[in-house]
Amino acid sequence: MSCEELFVILLGALFVPKSILAKGARVADEAVGIDWKKVLKLAFSQNIHPIMYSNLTRVQTDFNKGIPAGFAKELRRLCYNAAARDMILYHEFGKICDALHKTGIGFMPIKGVIIAHNIYPHSYLRPFKDIDILLSASELPHIVEKAFVNLGYKLHNPGFGTSTFFLKKTSAGPVQVELHGQGYAWNRLHRSHQLDYNLVWKDLWLRAQTGTIEGEKVRVMSPEDLLLITCLNRADLADLRLSDVNDVMGVLTRHATGLDWDYLEERLSTTGAAIVFYLLQSFVKTMYGLDVVPKLLQASLEKDVRNRVFAHLFQRASILERAHDFHLLYLVHRAIFLDKYDIRHQFVNVGHLRNLLQARITSAIRREQ
Repeated sequence: MSCEELFVILLGALFVPKSILAKGARVADEAVGIDWKKVLKLAFSQNIHPIMYSNLTRVQTDFNKGIPAGFAKELRRLCYNAAARDMILYHEFGKICDALHKTGIGFMPIKGVIIAHNIYPHSYLRPFKDIDILLSASELPHIVEKAFVNLGYKLHNPGFGTSTFFLKKTSAGPVQVELHGQGYAWNRLHRSHQLDYNLVWKDLWLRAQTGTIEGEKVRVMSPEDLLLITCLNRADLADLRLSDVNDVMGVLTRHATGLDWDYLEERLSTTGAAIVFYLLQSFVKTMYGLDVVPKLLQASLEKDVRNRVFAHLFQRASILERAHDFHLLYLVHRAIFLDKYDIRHQFVNVGHLRNLLQARITSAIRREQ
């Protein structure tokens, strides 16, 4: 792992003690020939540029001359841009909530808009592209479409078999709103799991709590469901980023003592989100020392993940039984986060990961024989 990659990992983590950030400061001070353009590119691609800027201000007294002024200036600009867009998005979200309340249709914000507001100390630290709304209705009513049109949005892709977007131009760029519900966007979101929407639909609404965003009372997912939907979204997109590490770390840090672990374990297994959750929480534990997941749940998830990953990568699971000293998740962790820093990763058709693991498993088997 290069100095740039280590710097991004250490300075891109929000819910960690200052001692972790100080390690990032030492990397910057001690590194020779660090490529700061690469650091900026990595931070932006991993969606943690506001967090990095915030962390740098927290530990700036620990820096000597390791951080170039040009890098700090550009990082500050990216952070301010994120904050400006965040203000626009939540301003629009407040108007959307008011309009939907007037329709009388049940709704619930999901994904980025609620994660940023409920988990992060400042919502701009967790940039998100669009506003996702889960509707309680089984199909998109005309009254909802009219409400969005009145707010200045235009319907995009009105074929409800895939996704329904509403677009609006603003001073901070276009704002996109995606509606989810039975029969349209939700099915696309979870197509790789072939998830029956009814498996989670009822519990999401029954377990939801009441919260306030932009002065509007809204239904908010329980911490367990927030964690579940976060992992499901990343599993389907096959796109793990450091921002996802922060999301999971934030939920665990804030709610670990009160989480219903039995419910979470059952849902992670049922929906196929166990792979993403186990990888992310394992990375959080290894890199940042946060160990809050019960040992029994870790063991259960590890067994589930081993079977699923091997089924994807090698079409068989028996090879693991012959390599007794081989810890699959450790190798997956290294292959994704350390050996190549290829966080954008798919579990199907991954040549690098498959070849790397196959070579190490074969080597372990030969040593045993």
